[in-house]
Parts: sequence; C-alpha cells; structure tokens
Amino acid sequence: MKWLRPLSLMMLVVSFNVVANELQALKFFNKGFAADQKDDYKNAFLWYDKAAKAGNVEAKFNLGTMFERGVGVKQDIKQAIDWYQQAAEQGYLDAQYNLGVMYNFSRLVPRDLEKAVFWYKKAAKMGHVRAQNSLGTMYNFGRGLAQDFKLAVYWYSKAAQTGNVLAQYNLGMKYLKGQGVKQDHQQAYIWLELASLQGDGLAMLQVYRLTKKLTPEQLQQAMLGAQTKAKKMLIPDSPN
Repeated sequence: MKWLRPLSLMMLVVSFNVVANELQALKFFNKGFAADQKDDYKNAFLWYDKAAKAGNVEAKFNLGTMFERGVGVKQDIKQAIDWYQQAAEQGYLDAQYNLGVMYNFSRLVPRDLEKAVFWYKKAAKMGHVRAQNSLGTMYNFGRGLAQDFKLAVYWYSKAAQTGNVLAQYNLGMKYLKGQGVKQDHQQAYIWLELASLQGDGLAMLQVYRLTKKLTPEQLQQAMLGAQTKAKKMLIPDSPN
C-alpha cells in the first residue's frame, strides 16, 4: 500500500491545478463582464474568449451570444452554435434553450425541429421556464415530435405556475378549447386573467369573451381563483 501517499499527493496537485485554472478563468470572465457593462464589446469579447478557452461555461455562453448577434465580433452563426453547444453540454440551461430557439426559428441555420425539441427538453426538465413553454408548444403543434395535447398542457402548466405569461395564455386556451384537458371555462378564465394582468392583449380579449359565457357565480369564483394565484405569483392586481 506504499503507493497511497504518492497517489494522494498527485491528486492534491491535480486538484490544486484545477482550482487555479478555474480561478484564472473566472478572473478573465470578470474582466470581460466589466468591459461588457461599459459597452466595450471588443474588449469584452477578448476576455470572454480567454475565459471560455480556460473552461468558463458562462463565458462560452456569452461568446455564443456575441457571435450570434455580431456584437464585438463579426457575426458567425457556426461559431455561435459551437460555443452554445459547449456551454449546453456543460449543463448551461440558457445555452440549451438558445440552441432550441435557433434550430426552431433562426433563418441563419437549417431548421432542425428534432434538435430543437432535444435542447428544449434538456432545459425544460431542469426547470428552464421558457424552454418548458416552448416544449409545450412543440407538443401542441406536433413540431419535431408527435402531437400530444396532454403533454402540451403538462409543460404549459409547469411554466405557467412560475408566472410565465406566454404559458399562462397557452394553458388558458387549452382549458378553453378542452384540448389535453377537460374543457373548463372557469380554469380558462383564471389562467387567461393572469396573463392579461401581465399585459397580454390576446388574453384580455379572451377574458372579456369569457365574462359573457360564465354565470355571475362562476365568474365570481373564477375571479377569486385568479386573484389567489396572482398573489402567490406576486402579480399585481388589475387597477380596475
């Protein structure tokens, strides 16, 4: 067992080097962030590049964003995807979501709905709210996978519970139409009202229409339900 001490020493040295590299990468990132805050995007890019190459995941994401938008560097979608991919593979949720968006919508890369679903799902399962809503929409319309209203409702509900306005509208419409869930105009009102309180114009229109369909008693119950949920989500009440 004489090898235990030299091996432990070697592991200690390796651990020290890993920590030292991480600290150096963080130092580079902080310099990039400071330049970024001053709108000095060229220097921000240079420091983020150093940090990313030293392994800093947030710097990799920021480089992906800069290459995608052409900020501080010439726009290069191939480079953007590469840096997003590296960050995504390290578990960076915003990078996973951005890859999903690019493969779903961007005109600058070939559309690949299966890849979009893959990255949305990765982020959604880890709690990324916008990815949850986007995954719900993919299920709702059968984009990149089989259409499934129940799974659309599941993911819309996940995001809606956190206060995401798009998901609240989408979930409300599922209750209104009875798709993936039993039709329930009171539940539709609750979720659409929550979205309308956050300024969603389409939700406001649907809420107005529902006030004509619900009985006074049903409307009162739905309004109370919306108010209760709004307080839990810290959504301001309607000024009216």
